[in-house]
Amino acid sequence: MVSVDKLKVCVIGSTGLVGKEFCRRIAVHPFFEITGLYASGERTDISYQDLAGDDSLPDISVEKTDVDSILSRKYDLIFSAVSEKTAPSLELELSEKGQRVFTNASGNRMRHDVPILIPEINSEHMIVAGRNGGFIVANGNCSTIGLALSVAPLVELGVEKIDVTTMQAVSGAGYPGTPALDVISSVYPHIPGEEEKISSETMKIFGSVKNNAIEPSKISVNPICTRIPVRDGHTEAVFAEMHHTPEEDEVKRAFRNYRNGRISGTDLPSLPHSSVIFHDSPERPNISLDLNTGKDILTSGMPVSVGHVGIRGDMVSFISLIHNIVRGAAGSSILNAEFLHKEGFF
Repeated sequence: MVSVDKLKVCVIGSTGLVGKEFCRRIAVHPFFEITGLYASGERTDISYQDLAGDDSLPDISVEKTDVDSILSRKYDLIFSAVSEKTAPSLELELSEKGQRVFTNASGNRMRHDVPILIPEINSEHMIVAGRNGGFIVANGNCSTIGLALSVAPLVELGVEKIDVTTMQAVSGAGYPGTPALDVISSVYPHIPGEEEKISSETMKIFGSVKNNAIEPSKISVNPICTRIPVRDGHTEAVFAEMHHTPEEDEVKRAFRNYRNGRISGTDLPSLPHSSVIFHDSPERPNISLDLNTGKDILTSGMPVSVGHVGIRGDMVSFISLIHNIVRGAAGSSILNAEFLHKEGFF
């Protein structure tokens, strides 16, 4: 039975790694309740209980994705974890027919009417999606979100250029993902399409709204993307060129004081105490210590951790860490939906 005080939601692309994380988190969510699950093929042998790992949940089976079926159920919102190939047409059709779609897929991120939302950074970008009827709100690429959040405390100090090398977990490629023989005891030196995504998406995230459109930031973003043999957690070596030569105390204070950026003080279930956690140590962040930081299931894995900060002239260097399946994917979509619900978009 659907709770009368919760919003009805469905997950499309529910059987993949990100889809399962949606199910696990929404199962305990105070705002949202899953009443439908969809995948590219009918999987009546897989249920909500299986995906979330909780046999006390409603026995909802996975159905084949069908737009008419989804529309007939009148969901309050849709979480999308579908493939890049499927997303552009499916999500667009759903949004044009009045559905509110929160997507982890890349297919529609660069559309002019789709914000790449990180509430701590660019909540004003929602103006391009409007407040009436259907819309699509996108996450950034998992590495993009980690980069944008970790750089955000420095942007107010004046960032001109960002060079970054990502060391991305194998789960970022989905399942079955990168062949084991390509990554075990190795570094996979190139991830097709990833560098272009990080560059264009980061510039859009830090862009400004002019005439109901997002004008990309002029910050130059130059990534190199690699795959490494860890299951979860994207580590990034970031080099931010500043407008001026900063003081060490100034930089560390910016990281420490950032908390939740533009939405500090906001009470949302998936918002951690600090979206950016600063470690004043060259030994941190560390995947085994910092990947799942958080006070409960909804905030676990939501902060981005920063450490090993160095200053060389006008260059600030640091290491950042993001949980790619959580803050880099399902957790970000859920936080976006929480924020817009609180702001009255639905």
